[in-house]
Amino acid sequence: MFVAIRSDSDNSKALEAARRHSPNIEIVGPRTLLFDITGSAAKKVRGIAEGIFEEGAYKAIGVSDNAAAALMLARHREGVSFATAEDPKELEEIPVDALDADREFRELMDAWGIVTLGEFKRLPEDDMVERFGLDVVTHREAASGTAYRAPAWNVRDNSFLWSRRLDGEIKTIEPLHFILSAGVRQVFENLSYAGLSTQTANIALSGRGGKKEYKVRLVFPVLNEKIWLRQMVSKIEQDPPEFGIESVDLEFESCRPRVVQNNLYSGAVLEPENLDLLVSKLKKVVGVEEIGVPRLLDSWSRPFSMTENLSPLTREFDEKAGETVFAAFYRYPKPLRARLGFENGVPRAISIKGKKQMVRVASGPWRADAEWHRPEAFARDEWDLETETGAVYRVVVSGPGEALIEGGFD
Repeated sequence: MFVAIRSDSDNSKALEAARRHSPNIEIVGPRTLLFDITGSAAKKVRGIAEGIFEEGAYKAIGVSDNAAAALMLARHREGVSFATAEDPKELEEIPVDALDADREFRELMDAWGIVTLGEFKRLPEDDMVERFGLDVVTHREAASGTAYRAPAWNVRDNSFLWSRRLDGEIKTIEPLHFILSAGVRQVFENLSYAGLSTQTANIALSGRGGKKEYKVRLVFPVLNEKIWLRQMVSKIEQDPPEFGIESVDLEFESCRPRVVQNNLYSGAVLEPENLDLLVSKLKKVVGVEEIGVPRLLDSWSRPFSMTENLSPLTREFDEKAGETVFAAFYRYPKPLRARLGFENGVPRAISIKGKKQMVRVASGPWRADAEWHRPEAFARDEWDLETETGAVYRVVVSGPGEALIEGGFD
């Protein structure tokens, strides 16, 4: 269903109203805009239009299942008008002068006493086409509400909003879960229609006792209502508001959908949806500060710290042609002992668990020393070695011919 709004002055208030209900908005003129509401019954859309009109600052609002008909209703009638292919009555009451016709046509309609679009539509089509040509067909389509007009959605928002003012205050999570479900469902219908997804949501709960805001961010874009509701409820349960809730506001930030490819031969792995939900449950059990993703530090005595940001687990890299691609370094939990064979001060062979490999390329040595102010201060020589098998290791020289392999590069 399409909704056209003709404002008193400018489109500012109409644009604000349209953003509450649709991601697809077209600014048609200085005082006119058009938007659509997907997945809603005609009766519900008409109720939405009447609610918008009661806010004031509007001349007319037209509702129709045809974009051209909705605009014609808004431009040539006052108040809220409604017309569909099954019920075109209000459209037929519009004056025939609303048609985009030439002067000769309008004068002839006046001479014949044809005043409204309904009267014009009842004229014999074949005789009219014979006299005026195929332009009459276009006029008849406009008069019957079947003319095709491709919307040009020229307003795009990064945020999709939903709000609900409650009749009374609520203090438990069960009714709030039901309200959040209704908001998420409506926003996701609009996101899906626009071909977008989301991974960030802002929740604002307001009441007489104050206002509390929450931010929920998933590590991947998804439009799964159940996953979002579990995350939102879990976030609120960790820090519930200490007042009765009288209004709920949701804001979802749009993004490109996640690309998923399932391979018949790929092994079973934990889906990101289940991973994120598992992390949320663990936070409630052990605390937020006790769970996260290891983050490497530039220090040998403290190899990593924890961060709550889980995006590295599912981050997608989109490398462009010509950009530098950095190798990933894997640190072994326990360094692996090895023996090095040197030639002119450069490693030429490495023996790992009794198996000897020749060194193809050796980079180094690098003297690493730090933590001089701590008891575990260190100073050592490091080499990056590529063997004849293609493996690349980070090797630390611990003594004459002795070495430790701390990790490797992918």
